[in-house]
Amino acid sequence: MLLYLVYFSSFFGTVLITILLSSFADLLLMKYGGKQVKKRSVVPWRRLVILYSAVSNTRKLLDLKSRSVDSQRLRFLHGMKFMSALWVILSHAYYCVQPDAIDSVFRAVELTESLHFQVVANGFVCVSTFIFISGFLLGYTLLQKRHSLRKKNAFVQVVIMVVRRYFRTTIPAMVVVLAFFLLPKLLHGPLAQEHLSKYYNGCSKNWWTVLVHINNFNKYEDICLDHYWYISVDMQLFLVASIVCVLMTRHMTVGAVLLVLLSIISSAVVLAQTFINDYMPLILFWNPDTDKSTETGEMVYAWPFIHFGSFAIGIFCGWWTVNKSQWRPSKCSQCFLWALSLCCTALVVFVAWPWNNLRMPSRGVAALYAALHKNAWALSLAWITFACATGQGGPVNAFLSWRGFVVPSRLTYSVYLIHYLVYLARVAVVTVPMQLHEFLQFKDFLGVSAISYLLAYLLYLVAEAPVANLEKMLLGQPASDVDRAASGGTARVPNGQGGTASSANGAVPNELHSKL
Repeated sequence: MLLYLVYFSSFFGTVLITILLSSFADLLLMKYGGKQVKKRSVVPWRRLVILYSAVSNTRKLLDLKSRSVDSQRLRFLHGMKFMSALWVILSHAYYCVQPDAIDSVFRAVELTESLHFQVVANGFVCVSTFIFISGFLLGYTLLQKRHSLRKKNAFVQVVIMVVRRYFRTTIPAMVVVLAFFLLPKLLHGPLAQEHLSKYYNGCSKNWWTVLVHINNFNKYEDICLDHYWYISVDMQLFLVASIVCVLMTRHMTVGAVLLVLLSIISSAVVLAQTFINDYMPLILFWNPDTDKSTETGEMVYAWPFIHFGSFAIGIFCGWWTVNKSQWRPSKCSQCFLWALSLCCTALVVFVAWPWNNLRMPSRGVAALYAALHKNAWALSLAWITFACATGQGGPVNAFLSWRGFVVPSRLTYSVYLIHYLVYLARVAVVTVPMQLHEFLQFKDFLGVSAISYLLAYLLYLVAEAPVANLEKMLLGQPASDVDRAASGGTARVPNGQGGTASSANGAVPNELHSKL
């Protein structure tokens, strides 16, 4: 343990010194570089020197100047990402607890009896929003450029997209794993060893599964950080979907049919798994049968099959937005679509109310819900996304496109990675029984959110921004904001500025693009 502490402390100390030196060099270049400083981004040695600069990287993070049509058109995605990130943090306020540390388990039963608490109890569905946005950006980007892409090598296109996404997602994730190894040495409390040992042993044994993105296939007791299942699933979905999308740029009908077939097969697998094994329709907040809950999470929720439909619907929504942007349904039809969308999302969330109170559905109903509820959620998002992207979103688009959401949205991936560690620290240091009172949990949610965004900014400086800068040096600077967004991290959104590490990634080679 002590040797690990020395290694990890040395690593983070070296990175901190590098950031300070790079920032100092950047300030010197800005002050004494004269006219050439404006060209430093195209001079290799200058770009290398400021790779870790907190000055330049922070400026890119805070830049709100949109320089492309698409970055303005899709700004609402920032709001969707930010709201979904807060939803994840709120749900984990209740899920990331140690049962031994709760003052009364019966309080959990009381919570599930209230209808409004289903937003927390069924908060797992919010992850489908990120998956849908990832699919939407991939489909929007590649299908928008389909005529140019037909002239290029398909294999090369897929490899470049996957390589960019791999480095953008994996390196920050591994930095957080390294930071986690420091927690047992830094935190001291009655439950510190008991609570952290499971995660410490899992990461010590299976850290490599994060590198190769198969962490979601580990058993619950062996997984390296519970919430990291999503990173692996997202990468697996992206790998398969990017191949299909490139096929769609050449043979649209064949690619679309293949995508539909894969979605149907994935849903059928989930339906069969749930029905045959009598799994739960979803992971329930309170269920005495903990083994069944764990098995449902391991064999259904953490596998890519249940999420493929959401990704595919996102791709089709991106294609529809590109090709049918002039479609304007009648006012009556729009009202119907908005009502249908809102009712569908409400049904997905609140239909689980009796199930969370242990009034379980039949095996057939449970299987149907497990197989279809995430697709239904994604279909609801599809209309909201299309409406906002084509100027039919009204007040919804105005709210989601608020400039104040842009910067925190760019930190969404880092926040997702790091917020769970804050909750682990909360349980590790607690010295009195925790109360599952909604006000107290909401207070913790606000505090954890603030701390998580602060730490996410540090992670952005340590890993996200430098990796993005280095990747663009090695693989070239993509020209389109949406192209950069398509292959980067967790549902990245175009930012209208070429260098923001949290939202800029390249999908295809430079020569295929033109500035929007």
